[in-house]
Amino acid sequence: AKNYIDNLSEEVKKGHLEKAQQGQLPSLAPIGYRNNTQDHTIEVHEQEAEAVRRLFKLYATGNYSLRQLRQVAIEAGVVGRRSGRQLTKSEVARILNNPIYYGEFRWGGKVYKGAHTPIITKELFEAVRAVMSDNHRPRTHRWEFSFRGLLTCGHCGCSITAEAHKG
Repeated sequence: AKNYIDNLSEEVKKGHLEKAQQGQLPSLAPIGYRNNTQDHTIEVHEQEAEAVRRLFKLYATGNYSLRQLRQVAIEAGVVGRRSGRQLTKSEVARILNNPIYYGEFRWGGKVYKGAHTPIITKELFEAVRAVMSDNHRPRTHRWEFSFRGLLTCGHCGCSITAEAHKG
């Protein structure tokens, strides 16, 4: 029985690899796509795809954090494929790092050209990658305080910070 299982495992792996080489994703469709069980391909899920496009476009501006994008995804009603729950920040990051959305996919450590319809352009994907790798982005402050960093306490020498209060 062990030999049969080992052989079955090998055959399944071989089948998955063949599928990948033909441009077909051998797994569950990511958010923005749905599995077509008839012809075993993935096809665009328009409502989710629209939300995915929005996430990419917003992130590419450099003005949105993953936390803010998570909120956008939640408001669009996007839920995790397996969990059925609201997306986490790391799931949003995974979407933004997934080449499947411009037409390629990773399988077994290699990248394959997918036979599916892309949701975004490769340019948009690269723009998002550029924003992600740019960790030295200036932090935006909600308030600008004139004397920030200039004042110190005469008693202990520590910096005096500024904070905003309501009202």
